[in-house]
Amino acid sequence: MRSMDILMLSAAIEECRADGWPEQGLGPALEAKARIEGFLGKLALAVEGKNLSVLNAALNECRAAGLPQHELAKAEAMKASIEDTLGTLRRGIDEKDLDMLDAGIELCQVARVKAPMLEEAVQTKKWIEDLLGKLNVSVKHQDAEMIGAALVSCRKASLPQKYLAAAAQAKEEIQAMLSGLSRAVEFRDLLALNAALTSCEERGLPARYLDAARAVKGDVERLLENLQAAINSKEAQSLSIAIQECQREGLPARDVEEALRVETRIQELQTRLTTGVSSKDIQVLDSSLEEAASFGLPDSSLAAARAEQSRIQQLLLRLAASNQKKDLGGLDESLKACQSYGLPQRDLEEALATKRRVTELLERLKQGVLRRDIVLLRDALQKAEEEGLPMQHLSEAEDARSRIEELLSRLDSAVQQKDTRHIAAALMACEGLPERDLELAKQQKQKIEELLSDLHRGNEKKDLKALTAALSASESTGLPEIDLQEARATKVELERLVANLVEGIDSKDIQVLKIAVSEFEASGAVEVETFSMAVTSKRKIEQMLARLGVAVQLLDIQVLKAAIEECQAASLPERDLQEATWAKDSIERLLATLKFSIDCQNMAGVKAAIEECPIDMLRTAIIECRSSGVPEDTLRDALRARAEQHSDISESEREKMVQDLDQFNDEEKRTCYNKAVSMLHASIRSGTDVPPEFEELMNELIVSHVM
Repeated sequence: MRSMDILMLSAAIEECRADGWPEQGLGPALEAKARIEGFLGKLALAVEGKNLSVLNAALNECRAAGLPQHELAKAEAMKASIEDTLGTLRRGIDEKDLDMLDAGIELCQVARVKAPMLEEAVQTKKWIEDLLGKLNVSVKHQDAEMIGAALVSCRKASLPQKYLAAAAQAKEEIQAMLSGLSRAVEFRDLLALNAALTSCEERGLPARYLDAARAVKGDVERLLENLQAAINSKEAQSLSIAIQECQREGLPARDVEEALRVETRIQELQTRLTTGVSSKDIQVLDSSLEEAASFGLPDSSLAAARAEQSRIQQLLLRLAASNQKKDLGGLDESLKACQSYGLPQRDLEEALATKRRVTELLERLKQGVLRRDIVLLRDALQKAEEEGLPMQHLSEAEDARSRIEELLSRLDSAVQQKDTRHIAAALMACEGLPERDLELAKQQKQKIEELLSDLHRGNEKKDLKALTAALSASESTGLPEIDLQEARATKVELERLVANLVEGIDSKDIQVLKIAVSEFEASGAVEVETFSMAVTSKRKIEQMLARLGVAVQLLDIQVLKAAIEECQAASLPERDLQEATWAKDSIERLLATLKFSIDCQNMAGVKAAIEECPIDMLRTAIIECRSSGVPEDTLRDALRARAEQHSDISESEREKMVQDLDQFNDEEKRTCYNKAVSMLHASIRSGTDVPPEFEELMNELIVSHVM
């Protein structure tokens, strides 16, 4: 009850009844409930009625009774809404703002708000609309005075500027247009008048604003029509009058510009015509008359110039006819007539030039005949023909040209044949012609003579390279075959010699090489690279064969094998290796026999091998036996038996053969032998010559062996 909350109170009453309380015990609560419901009923009616004063009274009563705030929220919201709506109405009335008034009136009508202010707002709105209606009508009529009066009324009524801006702008625009129209009238400017009138008419301005401008426009158009007629007529006096009238009436300078240009142009053309007549200049007259006629000047203005043009044309036609005929007499006569009449030098230049050219051509033809100069004659004749000179002036030069061309043709034919004898004869026939026409033939003759000289030198020296080059140059030049025969035969012989050298080099055959080198040297030919290669190859092969021969003499199996392998690697013919191969095979068989007998401790076999051993292999056999440990007695017995086989020698000689065994023990001789073997082996490995000391060692060994 103290909270005055109807919901809580109703719930509490129901709870007490449920607990069985007597009704009289609930009396104060029920009275309080009825009282609260009465307050809420009044408040609900006030909200529904939307009368601000009634609503305020109901809210004040409920607050005084202590009703909870949530019971008053709806009414307070309604009160705030009505106050806002009435505030909008108030501002619309005070500010004369139709938008606010429309919004406030609409809100009141929609919400069914009841307030005396609503009627005031409706009346204010109607009053504003009446003022703005009059303003819009004045704008529609485009009447500046009406718009100004309506704007005054609206401003006195303090209407907002936003409702007046369009009308004020329209008034300014109309006034600006009328100002422009006034200026166009003042300056008599037809373009500006037309533009201003068109703008005013399109905008719909009242006719009273435009009548004076239209009258001025008619006057200006009449003046301009008269001016245009004078321009079209190209009549100087009429044009001058029309221009003066327009200027007097104050028309813009722009409207008379064309007329002034035409007047100036007429004056220029008349001046040019006068100049052409006085200067006798046909070009000036022709161009001036053409321009004047094209411009449209009356015929009366052109008569004098045309008469002068006709007289000058007749003189020039006579001059052109004489010029065409290349007649010097006629040219002189026509030139004098033109000069005496006073024609410009320019119009006579062509005829004067023709006269100079004809005189010069006749002189050139004369000089060509005298000098026997074919170039001068051809050029002069060509130019004379192009110039159109009569044939009687050309006959002598034509005959001279034919004779000279025949001589030059013979000379050219001789040059083409590349035969110095023919060229010399043709040059002799052409004596007296300019050096220029003979220079090529002389150069060709000199070139051929130089080629023949090169051939002769190459042939004499037997220089294959020089001879080949000279023959190639001579053939490419096209020299006659008779001049090349001897050189070709020599070249074939030299190529044969070189081919033999190549064969010897390729075959590695010392016999072929020796013959080829000897034959080449005997021929007396200039050395070629192939000859040097052949000599080098011959020397190398001879060195290898020499080493092979020494190896055969030394009978050292290792050195012999190395020498044979060297020759085989160099691809020497098998013929040159036969002796060395036989010696190697013999030594290998002997050593194999000895080694077999020694390995088997068969001293009888060793003895038999030594007895049967050839004399040149005896040293090798003895050295092999000693190196294998064969007893000295066995070796002496073998040598003694070997000596006894020679019954045809004395006892002392047989004894010496046995004593030779001691020589094999001679350390100095063995050292000498081993050194010679070592030198030869080193020479074979390196492919170089043995040193000079080797020859001395070999001589010593050979002498010792023979002794």
